[in-house]
Amino acid sequence: MKKTTNQLTMVVTINSISVAFIILTIISFMRVMYLTDKCNKAGADRFELTYNANRFMDGSAYLTNEVRAFAATGNIIHYNNYWNEINVAKNRDIGVARMKEIGITKEEEAKIDAMAALSNNLVPLESDAMDKTKEGLFDEAIEDVYGEAYRKWIGEILSTKNEFLTMLDARAVHVVDDLTTRSHRMQIVTLVFIVFIVILQLINVYSVLVKTIYPIKELQKEMEEVAKGNLSSELSLTPDTSEIGRLTNSVIEIKNNLATYIGDISVKLKHIADGNLDIDLDIDYIGDFEPIQLSLIKILDSLNNAFSQIQNSTNQVSSGSSQVAVGAQVLARGASEQAASVEKLSSSVASVAERTESSANLAQEAVIHSNSIRKVIGVIAEIASQTNIIALNASVEAARAGKHGSAFVVVAKEVRNLAQKTAKSLEDIKKGLDESARLINEIANAAKEQSMSINNINTDIGQVSTIVQQNSATSEESASASEEMSAQAEMLQALVSHFKLKE
Repeated sequence: MKKTTNQLTMVVTINSISVAFIILTIISFMRVMYLTDKCNKAGADRFELTYNANRFMDGSAYLTNEVRAFAATGNIIHYNNYWNEINVAKNRDIGVARMKEIGITKEEEAKIDAMAALSNNLVPLESDAMDKTKEGLFDEAIEDVYGEAYRKWIGEILSTKNEFLTMLDARAVHVVDDLTTRSHRMQIVTLVFIVFIVILQLINVYSVLVKTIYPIKELQKEMEEVAKGNLSSELSLTPDTSEIGRLTNSVIEIKNNLATYIGDISVKLKHIADGNLDIDLDIDYIGDFEPIQLSLIKILDSLNNAFSQIQNSTNQVSSGSSQVAVGAQVLARGASEQAASVEKLSSSVASVAERTESSANLAQEAVIHSNSIRKVIGVIAEIASQTNIIALNASVEAARAGKHGSAFVVVAKEVRNLAQKTAKSLEDIKKGLDESARLINEIANAAKEQSMSINNINTDIGQVSTIVQQNSATSEESASASEEMSAQAEMLQALVSHFKLKE
């Protein structure tokens, strides 16, 4: 494969350089901010120095103005203002102290000291002018503060002030200009770093898109085609030593391996479909494809074993089914004869059951007739009892009648005797009837039980008849199935013989 830079190495390199430039940009930007702050501070210091220098000068000028005003007017307010500035406001002292806090050069400090010394030369003239003013010597006081000596010192102070301000402003402007120049340079450097970062990221984006994203999309399309079962599609990418190149090579190998394995499996399955089981797997399957090869080997071995056993079994089934068919036909004929015999027996038992049931019904009717006779005898017995009572009453009435009723007494006695005899005979008859009814009832119950038993026997015989008939039908079906099985066994032998098996 062609050697090329890895995508990961390229991305890491570009991003590392980008990170370095970003860090430099941040440092440069912080430097710009620092220089900008210093420039702003230098400008502020320039303003403060100028302000406090003017404050120093304004304090001196204020003293001059107030002493001149006091000498000219004699107004005590100006005198108080003068000494208030000297003792309280102290603008000159504050201005000098503030300038020293901000920072001034030795030359600038010498100018301040010179201005202070020149200002101190005015103090004797100003003190003399104020004393003369208090004494009323206004012209002399005015001469002190407006005279040539006073103006000389004021002129030197103003000249020294201008030199100081020029020197101070020049230094402040130089500092500000230097910081501004340095800040502009750092801004340019920062901009250059940003341009480099943008260029590097554009290169990175191009590299990622062209060298990674687009090839991955091509590989995605290729794998989608593979997932659809299309192994004949052409891949436009060329394998190389990069990650995408190695991935491309892996995809190509996957397609080739799949095509090889699928082609080999198709050939083997075609042999199996054609009935040729005497084949060997001559291609080694690797990795996760190895179980497929093992499965094919097991399938071939299983099919060979199965068809070998089927051949043996079909031979045995063919032989056995012929014997079963003969035996089933014999069994079917015997079952048919048994069914006919059972049918006759069932008919005979049914006839006996009918006669037994008829006898039971007659016995039941005899029991009912006997009960009717008992009822009649009972009525007659009741009549005899009533006749006996009537005869007894008639005897009593005849005895009361005396001789006229003697004949009636004899008759009543005979009637009574007859009633008693009748009642006794009827009682004996009733007992005989009860015994006969009991015996007839037992006969009827026995007849019913026999009828029920015979019916049960008839039912059982019917079930036996049904079973025998079913056995007969089953035997016939078994005979037919045996013949069919024999034919199917012969057909199966013919089908199995189509396959070529291993020795």
